[in-house]
Amino acid sequence: MEAARIAFVERGLVPVSLRDVAAGAGVSHPGLLRHFSSKASLILAVFEGLDDELGRVLDGMAAGEMSLGAVARATAAVPSFDTLASMLETADGAVEARARLGKRWADISRRLDGSPSVAALGLEQSLVLWTGLRLLAQYLPGDIQPAGFLDAEAGLGVRLESVGVPEVVVTLADMAERSGIGYAPGEKRREEILSDATSRFARHGYHGTSVRDVADGVNVSPSTLLYHFGSKEQLLTAVLRRRDEMLASRAQEDVEPAEELAAIGADARLDARDEPGLIELHTRVASEAVAVGHPAHGYLAERYRRAIAYFTRLIGDARGEGGRDGFMPPAVAAVQLVGLWEGLQIQALGDGDFRGIGDQLDAYVDSILPQEGRGPD
Repeated sequence: MEAARIAFVERGLVPVSLRDVAAGAGVSHPGLLRHFSSKASLILAVFEGLDDELGRVLDGMAAGEMSLGAVARATAAVPSFDTLASMLETADGAVEARARLGKRWADISRRLDGSPSVAALGLEQSLVLWTGLRLLAQYLPGDIQPAGFLDAEAGLGVRLESVGVPEVVVTLADMAERSGIGYAPGEKRREEILSDATSRFARHGYHGTSVRDVADGVNVSPSTLLYHFGSKEQLLTAVLRRRDEMLASRAQEDVEPAEELAAIGADARLDARDEPGLIELHTRVASEAVAVGHPAHGYLAERYRRAIAYFTRLIGDARGEGGRDGFMPPAVAAVQLVGLWEGLQIQALGDGDFRGIGDQLDAYVDSILPQEGRGPD
């Protein structure tokens, strides 16, 4: 079980085989099968062990100690719990482990019902925010500690030095152009491959899609596909970059920061209507790529860093010199905005309906900006 836990964290749930685990544990494959008849049963056993450990910690907490921040610290203190939970949130396999995770979230929700620490956002939205923050913490572990953003006085003691506003102004276009991966656009065949790969990665994840699957989908040989993209890893990065470029193409020049923030909800509604596959792609890959060995892990870590820096600058500029007092720092608000957005997408993926994301983003943006005749919440 310990060998499996390490392998899952490093490589992810899908690519790790029972033979890999057996080798890591120093036992034979038949010997492992005497204990675990399938990978699903092994995943369940690993997660059950972590969940039991968390349950003992939560049972030992007094009612007065129970807050969302305290619970977030408890899950973070159980080795690999948050990492495996983030993977399981969108995993199609490991049905029993996902069910066990769902029971734990229901138990935490019951324990926190009425807690003052979730009064500002409400319990349901606070739990969604926590889901997104757990994900961000897998990519920026030295800077994002979810508990610091979930305590009643959010932002106290939060480290944000390396995710703050960089000297170079970060725009949406910058986020796409500086991704570090380039490709020569244009060929019709290339676009066909990217479109098919986008659809397949969105439905089945990176590890659940083979080069042959994509090649067959556009009636080319695997060698032809690799001629265009070099490797499956480069194909995935090109797909992610293509999505970022589509988002960047919406950016309008000379738009006031407050107007740009106010448009976030409308853009999310547009995506839900016209490009739900792109939301699904990002959500599945982001959950899958929390494994440090995933080929998209570094790309997404840098993307989250730049997104937080971008929204930090935007929120600070939108508030202006006279609108800062009483509000949480712009960097904290930016992390919460990105975290809430990710959490909403994970929740919506389970429901199969992305249409409500825009309205909830509208409400959050409204709460972090000064309104005429209204002070900070």
